[in-house]
Amino acid sequence: MRHGNIGIWLTGDNIHLYPADTADFESELAGHTMHWERDSTISAVWINVHVDMGRYLPKIRACGFVLHHVEGDMIVLYRWMLADAEDKVPQHGTHVGGACGVLTRKFEDSSLRILVIREITRKGRWEFPGGAVERGQYFQHAAQREVYEEVGLEARTVEFLGVWDKLNSRYGSNSCYLGFQMELVRDADWNQLKIDPEEIVEAAWVDIVQVCSSGDPRYKNLPFDDVTKYLAGVIYSKQQQQQKQPSTATTTSNQEEEESKIEQGESDRSRATANPRIITTRGKGHFYLSA
Repeated sequence: MRHGNIGIWLTGDNIHLYPADTADFESELAGHTMHWERDSTISAVWINVHVDMGRYLPKIRACGFVLHHVEGDMIVLYRWMLADAEDKVPQHGTHVGGACGVLTRKFEDSSLRILVIREITRKGRWEFPGGAVERGQYFQHAAQREVYEEVGLEARTVEFLGVWDKLNSRYGSNSCYLGFQMELVRDADWNQLKIDPEEIVEAAWVDIVQVCSSGDPRYKNLPFDDVTKYLAGVIYSKQQQQQKQPSTATTTSNQEEEESKIEQGESDRSRATANPRIITTRGKGHFYLSA
């Protein structure tokens, strides 16, 4: 079975194990490379070079090794050794991971409101607290952290909402952005917002209808970004489904009016929510709705 990998490290601590003369190093590496190519159990060889050992890089490249990625002070190169098989080494960092927390709360007037923020660098658009996932961190924990860092509220996850997948986004990589519905750990803290002044301009609790009903003339000019509108639409659609009762002749005119306003801007999102396998395309990316 062809799955073996060999790792080599060139650092200040072990450099004495290798020839000091770079020409001798190349000759020795070339010999080992020929041996590895004949060993059908070895699929790839990795060489990790500390930046202080950079003089060896041209010789490593001369032996057919290519750059894979840079991690801190280490430059990582590899060579695929199976001439009769396709190179199966994945690209490094194809996606930048991110997450946001959609904090919801039922207010005294029975409206369902969501917490949105405006960042200094986002040109005035309203969105949910969110950001990049850190190394060793789960997506939902990243969303909880971002909510706390940006608005000072502790939140817990209620459910997963969906994924925004965008090509050629930040740093030349694809982006994968997950949304989670959340609730306050302590409901009494809802108005104790402590925004991060270095990143956030303002934060506000907004009626969910304002965000997801783009067809309503009252709200069509509000600058909510696509991810915010979609995630709000997922929550609103689920809420409407939960509130639906068996058909009766007692539907009020207010309910009919409000449902009509939502339908104007949410018909495509409602269809996607009804079938979680549908991928909604917005030109800039795909949004995968949860079940």
